[in-house]
Amino acid sequence: IGKCILAFFDESRLLGYLGSHRLVAHTAKTIASVPRLREELKRIRSAGAAFSEDERVPGVSAVAAPVFARESELIAAFVIGGPTDRFRSGKRLYGNAVIAAAKELSKVLRSLETEGLQK
Repeated sequence: IGKCILAFFDESRLLGYLGSHRLVAHTAKTIASVPRLREELKRIRSAGAAFSEDERVPGVSAVAAPVFARESELIAAFVIGGPTDRFRSGKRLYGNAVIAAAKELSKVLRSLETEGLQK
């Protein structure tokens, strides 16, 4: 979830985050350098989703996509996760499903906001 949220921060907010948080390697697959993280964030923005395979917990993978209340206001990430051995074979399918679900949730939130139901 974290990489997905960071990928859609504006540059000043991202710089503030990187300046005040140390990147910690939780596993051998964790991205723990700022240059590598920046490259990954570019890929995430391009793909529309973040994939994590054993990065936080060995044997656990996830995919997350941004949820926007307004066109460019990031408010959350929609995520699904599961065991890595099961997740690998459906990575593309899960990614597409999460992106579609996040877009639909964004649409619903914008609609509620337009109707004045969200505060």
